[in-house]
Amino acid sequence: MTQASYYSNERVEKPLYKLINVLEEHRIPTYFSLIILGNMVTNLINTSVAPAQRKPWQDHLLKPCKLLFVKMKIKRIKTYLW
Repeated sequence: MTQASYYSNERVEKPLYKLINVLEEHRIPTYFSLIILGNMVTNLINTSVAPAQRKPWQDHLLKPCKLLFVKMKIKRIKTYLW
């Protein structure tokens, strides 16, 4: 689902492609890439968001993941985030 962004495509895509290239250079499998990216998100939240605001951020970010797991019929989710 495409959304309009405040930031230019170049500002977003350059760092994104660099991250993707690092994962590809190290031949990181998809599931492990998702774990790494999840840990990056966790680190950003824990270092940049006030403790009182972390739970709403977490809920907002996890909602699409939970919906995807339901759609894929994954019954048991083991999470290392938060």
